[in-house]
Amino acid sequence: MAQPTSTLGLQPEGVRFLSSANGLPSNYIRDIEIGPHGFLWVSTAKGLARYDGLNIGNTKNLNIDAINHTNSGTLLTIGNSLWTTTDHRLWRLQKNAEWTSTLFPKHDTTAFKVNTFTKGQDGLLFIGTSESLLTFNPQTQHFKEKALKYNGQPVTNIHFIEFHGGWFWLSSGSGGIYVWDGYSDNVFSVTKSNPISDTIDASEVKAITWFESAFWLATNSGLRLLNNELRSVQTPQRINELKAVVTDIERHDNQLFIATEQGLYSYSNKQLAQLTQSPATGKIEFSNNGDLFLATSSSGLVEIPNSYAPGILKHYTVPNHLPDSIKSHLPESLKRTGSYTQTSDHQYWIQSDLGMVNYDFIKKEIITIAESPVSIENVADIEAYSDDIFLLTKTHQLYKYNWFLKNT
Repeated sequence: MAQPTSTLGLQPEGVRFLSSANGLPSNYIRDIEIGPHGFLWVSTAKGLARYDGLNIGNTKNLNIDAINHTNSGTLLTIGNSLWTTTDHRLWRLQKNAEWTSTLFPKHDTTAFKVNTFTKGQDGLLFIGTSESLLTFNPQTQHFKEKALKYNGQPVTNIHFIEFHGGWFWLSSGSGGIYVWDGYSDNVFSVTKSNPISDTIDASEVKAITWFESAFWLATNSGLRLLNNELRSVQTPQRINELKAVVTDIERHDNQLFIATEQGLYSYSNKQLAQLTQSPATGKIEFSNNGDLFLATSSSGLVEIPNSYAPGILKHYTVPNHLPDSIKSHLPESLKRTGSYTQTSDHQYWIQSDLGMVNYDFIKKEIITIAESPVSIENVADIEAYSDDIFLLTKTHQLYKYNWFLKNT
């Protein structure tokens, strides 16, 4: 290795932070969604905002005075329409039109509250409320209440609902995570009679997606995986390191993006990369050109351009040391180690006194040794990306080593 190829500052170049100082109604963001016109819509505690990639625009000409300065909820794009909710109404913005609304049934009930909604079969909206599940037909403008039951008991206070893998996934304050076929009156419990029930509470579920042949659930205590038979399965080793609250997960370009209290991460090919060091507690959304937007619960909106390659944006200040279970199998020459990264099921790149070492745990031999430009103590992290190994120092210098060409 030779001189560093670039230098990384604490704030990556091109990342933009948008807050109330830029025109957001509030820094407390509930949801974000790319609308039918390509704008990013932002739902906040004090109303809606629209972002065109340059500025946060004025939306008063779209007849949303009733939404402004009030709690706005989930955002959802279906075809040429954008939908959202307030305490009493379901709102719709159609292409080249103004916002229109429909009153919820029981809207005048003190205890009634809209928690979430999603799209389902036949163009219907499925709305989780404090009392039950509602369906809404956009064509007829009619609501219908669905009294779901589990073992004869009503399922109430539905605060999460998404459609994945042919099932509606629900979490309920009445005690469980359920799947539902969308037609019958009965739901199937994922948490009852399943080992996952020992480690997760229904109120913890924030998001769900299908990735690498499993359902991934974002929860307050990390990520949980279920197979297609809805049985809990072991999470990958690197994912087990994420013990913080996970607020959202999003699949994009064969990668999984994970928002946590520890920062924003990407995961693919058994590699976990940290994209931001600051807490990333909110919703993830991708624009049409691949830019990543992150909504936060207190700091507004973060925009990360798609030019950033996952795997080289980690900004650790503490070395990512080898676990003792792995270190105990190393030869004596590698006993003093620093940061590491896993490049396959059995091969690791390890920072050591010998330099950058590629070690095979199956063959129990060193494959490659590359000269390191800095000592163990000065390495912040190592990350593999394609044919390159990136080494980040504590002074934010980035070195790149191509293990295939054996050069820097």
